[in-house]
Amino acid sequence: MFGVDEFSSAILDLQSLARSSAIDDFQQSALSRVQSVVGFDKAWWGIMSPASGGFKLHSSQPFNLDDGFVPLWEETKADDALAKAVKAKPRETVHFDQRKFRESPGLATLMGEHGVGQAFCTSIYLPSETAFVFLSLYRTVGEARFTDTDQMLAQYLMPHLCSAWTSNRIIQMEYLKSSMASDQVAMAMLDRQGELLNAEPQFVEALRLEWPDYAGGTLPDTIALWLKTEDFRLKLQHLVLQRHLMGDFTLLVARPRSRLDILTPREMSVAEAFGSGGSYKEIARQLDLSPATVRFYLRTIYEKLQVRDKGELASLLRQEDLRIDGATLAVRYRQLHQTRLL
Repeated sequence: MFGVDEFSSAILDLQSLARSSAIDDFQQSALSRVQSVVGFDKAWWGIMSPASGGFKLHSSQPFNLDDGFVPLWEETKADDALAKAVKAKPRETVHFDQRKFRESPGLATLMGEHGVGQAFCTSIYLPSETAFVFLSLYRTVGEARFTDTDQMLAQYLMPHLCSAWTSNRIIQMEYLKSSMASDQVAMAMLDRQGELLNAEPQFVEALRLEWPDYAGGTLPDTIALWLKTEDFRLKLQHLVLQRHLMGDFTLLVARPRSRLDILTPREMSVAEAFGSGGSYKEIARQLDLSPATVRFYLRTIYEKLQVRDKGELASLLRQEDLRIDGATLAVRYRQLHQTRLL
């Protein structure tokens, strides 16, 4: 029987990691902690749902697996008996060894290519009941057999891992939101299939500005189609959405439209440069424009925004602190996170 103190300590550490880890670091850190409780060599943790031809990945975090593992799984997933087993037995840890791998040629190929001799896999369905979180723990060929105690530990730890993972996303979203100047920002976290994992109540309220009958869950078609494009920002009649990749997830940020949204991208670049204190010549050099063109843009900007001087423009820009590109948001998030740990 496993030690209660060891199990309790692991759960407390997972809760601590949920608070302290960046979204794109949490799973690796959590698996490293669990590895000391349930000995395993490699792991795969993510979200999938049943689909024609096998399964569809919504999230994927390999641990000590080489880059070819997931692509090979994609080729053999129709024959993944392990995934089928945990789909049918949620919250129950399933044990497969080489004998059971051989019963499914595709699974045998996947595990054989990566030296896996046995696996534990556990699943927990998400509230939608169409997708489930899975965690597969692997031991390489020749390693000691997983014990009944190992199986019990993996099964009991799984709900705590899922809870800590959810908490991590929510906590880090709130932390990033609190660093922004605007109090009208609402956030949600999407998986790689564009489906909602976590959303603030304010996010649902924000979407109702465009779609009054929206009640949460599946995103409106307009947003779903936008997510398939390369565009960073989506401007709607009443709302502006922007997205940013955070590890295996997409952070979706919504806010009401403002006066700044009527500016063209070039006008916005000039406005930001001027509002931050740049001179005509500096802005011209920075944006590869002539000083006369910069003056023309500024007259247009003042007229559109109905501001009279640089001070009013700078004040309005500060109110729109969210208007930053995805790369800047990534750097900002990492800097804020590191500062928080000091």
